[in-house]
Formats: sequence, C-alpha cells, structure tokens
Amino acid sequence: MTNPENSNSVFLWNKYYDINKTEYIDLSNVEGNIPSDIGKLKNLLYLKIRGKNIKGTIPNSIGYLKKIITIDFAFCGLNGSIPSSIGNLKKLKTINLKSNNISGIIPHSIGNLTYLKSLDFSNNKLEGYIPEDISKLKKIWYLNLSNNKLNGTISENIISLISKNNLPISSIISSNNIKLPLT
Repeated sequence: MTNPENSNSVFLWNKYYDINKTEYIDLSNVEGNIPSDIGKLKNLLYLKIRGKNIKGTIPNSIGYLKKIITIDFAFCGLNGSIPSSIGNLKKLKTINLKSNNISGIIPHSIGNLTYLKSLDFSNNKLEGYIPEDISKLKKIWYLNLSNNKLNGTISENIISLISKNNLPISSIISSNNIKLPLT
C-alpha cells in the first residue's frame, strides 16, 4: 500500500517507508507477513526482521533489492521455499534464514551471490542435495546448513571450497543425510 499523500512510499508493518530514501530496516516483534512491496525499496541496504509471528513466505519481489547487502530473517515463522530471485542480489554479503520452517530446495541461483560472506540456512526443513553452485561462493567465511533434511553427496568442488576457506564440515552435514565423497 502506498501513501496517498506521497506515491514515493510504501506501507510496511504499520509504517510508511520512502521508496528512494530507505536504506535500513531493523524490526523485532513484528507480526504478519513480508509484503511484496518490500521489493520497491530500491535503495535498501540492510533488512533485519525478527518475530515468531512473521508468517508466510519470502516474496519473489525480494529479488528487486539490487543494492541489499544484508538480509536477516532468523527466528521468524517463515515457511515456503527460498525464491530463486534471491540470485538477483549480486551485492548481498550476508543472508540469515536460520530457525524458520523454510522447505524446498536451495535454489541454484545462490551461486550468483559471489560477494556472499555469510550464509545461514540452519534449522529449517530444506530438502534435496546441496547444489554445486554453492562452490561459486569463493568469499564465504561462514556457511551453516545444519539441521535440515538435505541429502546426497557433497561435490568435490564444495569440499574444495570448505577446505580452502577453513569452513567446518559439521555445520553442513550435522543432522542432515549428507555423505562425503569417496576419494
């Protein structure tokens, strides 16, 4: 919903945010869902939302936040899948979705996030294998995929990334059905 007095704003969580000027949103104990209008905040750099009463899915419009550096939706009640539009966020350095009810697969588009330094998808219901595209995250220094329903064998390229960046393997295989490649 836009402000009838100012078409350059959107109404999110009981407040108007200027589409052109809003760079930072840090909210806790909010309720409802993440509105698709979030994608209109074209200069947003930092988005942190906390609250067990956040429901619904991460909207596809999240992929319009071309300048975003940090997304933190940890400890919310989010469900559904991670939208593949997340791969459009080329400047993203940190994404934290831990402790939600997110299901589905890790999208292959995650490999587009070449500036990503920290990724935490732990304590969700993610399924399937760890996509090879994770190995494209050369700047990653924190990677946590533990406590999901992931399965399959980790690729040699991902093992190489883990080794090169000194990432703990336990934060990937713990409470998943992940196998290490036979060498």
